[in-house]
Amino acid sequence: SATLGLAPDAVYTAPKSAAAVLRKVTACNTGTSARAVTVHIIPSGGSANVSNTVVSAVAVPAGSTVDLELADHSIDAGGTVTAYSDGQGAVALRVSVLEVPL
Repeated sequence: SATLGLAPDAVYTAPKSAAAVLRKVTACNTGTSARAVTVHIIPSGGSANVSNTVVSAVAVPAGSTVDLELADHSIDAGGTVTAYSDGQGAVALRVSVLEVPL
């Protein structure tokens, strides 16, 4: 699990020798204000941008946990999942994957 900051930061990187499939992504807001979470799936060597956004500013209410609708999204070998929130340190993100050797 990773605590989200205000800028995209890696929460999972697939190894160069395997692709991966997201199984579950859960956001937990322990803060006292609602927060918005954004997630990108970025190809190896790429960077976060509008074309690889898979969740954009999804609301996570204060004191709540939200399962993000990302099951079965694939991540190419060396690809990265990044995420950020509109509130520093209030949201923890848990990413579960299944890695498939190439």
